[in-house]
Amino acid sequence: MQRKLLAVTVMSILIGSVCAQQYSWQTPHATVMPSGDLQWAPLPYVFAPGPSVKYIDFAAGNDAGDGTKEQPWKHHPWDPAAVAKAKECTGIHTYVFKRGVIYRGALRVPANAAGTAENPIQLTSDPSWGAGEACIYGSEQVTGWRKGGHPRMPSGQTIYHADLNFAPRCVFMVANDGAITRLKLARTPNYTVSDPDDVLSEWWLWENPRWWANAHKTNLNGTAMHLGIDTQHLKGSEEDYLGGVVWSEWGIVMGAPYATRIEAYDPQQKAIVFQGPWNADSQQIHSNNRYSLEDLPRFLDEPGEFWFEKRGNGGRLYVRLPGDIDP
Repeated sequence: MQRKLLAVTVMSILIGSVCAQQYSWQTPHATVMPSGDLQWAPLPYVFAPGPSVKYIDFAAGNDAGDGTKEQPWKHHPWDPAAVAKAKECTGIHTYVFKRGVIYRGALRVPANAAGTAENPIQLTSDPSWGAGEACIYGSEQVTGWRKGGHPRMPSGQTIYHADLNFAPRCVFMVANDGAITRLKLARTPNYTVSDPDDVLSEWWLWENPRWWANAHKTNLNGTAMHLGIDTQHLKGSEEDYLGGVVWSEWGIVMGAPYATRIEAYDPQQKAIVFQGPWNADSQQIHSNNRYSLEDLPRFLDEPGEFWFEKRGNGGRLYVRLPGDIDP
């Protein structure tokens, strides 16, 4: 028993010595109230630069400058887009990003970048330089919008498009007041999450009347695939569905929806053809399993949606913004 107590005592001393370093994450940022609640109590921000300071203004900087407040750089030296003096900069510095400016880019820390405990490399902002927050965004701002939709989009809609040299994963609208709205990938049905306990409650239902007999399978180019039958909604032609994405529930186990491409359409059965989520025709599609479709131009039929037509590394982005406003 004495040995165990001694070990605990030594361990507590070691932990105490580590905590004495007082990193920001080791300091409590909340006050425990008499009621047991926690009250947010962050430490006030203090601008404490090191001996060497470099200034970055993404909006008005120039990488050929000296990196001073009077001649700030546009890019951080760790940004692959940096050129000239900004790209050549190495060593230990405090990098000050101008407040009220959005920095767009990626910072990749070099393997040899290292500060010291007394003089760390800092990425920070100076309250006296600029107004607002200094922000680093991992997104691209899209400009050059033109009015007009895709030939397979519903006519008479307020749709705009822009050509990009990259393929977006997500699309957001930033309003003049700073409010951010995420746009939905064009889809059908145009559902909302009306029941937080069942977020799929507004999806369509598969009919598949003889699922139990394994009757709704097919073979396409030597690959076994599913037939998803819905005579109420799937009434188009193959070009209306081919290449789109279907999200479907599955039975018997692991029934969470997974995305898979639509590879064919059967007009007689009013069915789409697609592979299972794990191994071709794995699992079963039961009657009343739920599904939704997305990622086709004809599904862009309501405000708040987007669709992207990929061409090489980029493509054309189509949007219909909330309220049918002009981007």
